[in-house]
Amino acid sequence: MKRALVVLAALVACKGKEGDYSGIGHWRFGVSTLKDAASAGKCGGVKLADGRDATWCLGLQPMKIGQRSADVDLYFLGDKADAPLIEVQLKIRGCDEDEVDRFMRKLFGEPFETRQQPWREYWKNSFMWMLAQLPDAPAHCTVHFLPIEEKGEIERLSKPPEAKPPTAPPPDAATAAPPDAAARPAAKETSSDDRTALADMLVAEAGSGSEHRDMNRTGSQGTATSPSGRVTLADKQLDDGVLDPDAVSRRLVATYMTSIKRCYAAFLKKDPSARGKLLVSFTVSETGRVKNASVHGFSDEVDRCVQGWIASWRFAIPKDRANEPTTADVAFTFQLVPD
Repeated sequence: MKRALVVLAALVACKGKEGDYSGIGHWRFGVSTLKDAASAGKCGGVKLADGRDATWCLGLQPMKIGQRSADVDLYFLGDKADAPLIEVQLKIRGCDEDEVDRFMRKLFGEPFETRQQPWREYWKNSFMWMLAQLPDAPAHCTVHFLPIEEKGEIERLSKPPEAKPPTAPPPDAATAAPPDAAARPAAKETSSDDRTALADMLVAEAGSGSEHRDMNRTGSQGTATSPSGRVTLADKQLDDGVLDPDAVSRRLVATYMTSIKRCYAAFLKKDPSARGKLLVSFTVSETGRVKNASVHGFSDEVDRCVQGWIASWRFAIPKDRANEPTTADVAFTFQLVPD
């Protein structure tokens, strides 16, 4: 039998004193216990990061987040029937980041903190603390809800993800050992080093014998050296009525140019003399996120590599003449030249 979706109206039941929400959906901190979840899903013992014993429940009724369904995972402190709820995780597959962002802002207002790479937003009220990872893996978002008493776990989740050196995949991923089932599941975080490795991988996928028909790029294959390349902003087109062109350019050059350089440098390892133009266009949404991105003009490998980075780019929220959030279409042309 199909699991029913928990409708948004159920959230109203979660309001506590002072008008603050004390939970999400049917689940309320200070009220819900393990007994409530044990009859609705599958539960098993886990060890928390701080060594405490807990119970993890899954297979529960999904929750509706905009137009998508979110799986619900619950954590309870201890294994007794009256064990209190200490965390709710909503896991959204096929995630639309803007949709999740609008959902959270509608319920909890503006986040008190926002971080980039990976994109994270934080909320809190008198009852609970919340973290939205947008995304925490490709096309996958996770939203954490914890009671404010869970200071240790909140501190752990608040820490910036540690950069990890890139590692080679196992010879046979299908036979790799599964993760420790007793560990508390954590959202995957993508570090800058991981993305650098991804840039190398995307270029390598084409193989040394691939044929390139890009008329905007010249150069022959070479393997003797691996030069770095220079990337400059050659041209920009955007509606300066809703976005500040200079502010957008400064952010692009200071923050995001590095990702293009990495993709280009990785490609130069196989073609040291490659040069040309890269055309990048996208829409800045009402929340400052990038959507409808298009990258073309240099090579399939570099185009795909840069496209993979653009999802993490963020800009100021476009505003119309009434100072209301709107969208803005932008386009950039980059000149790529080897040193």
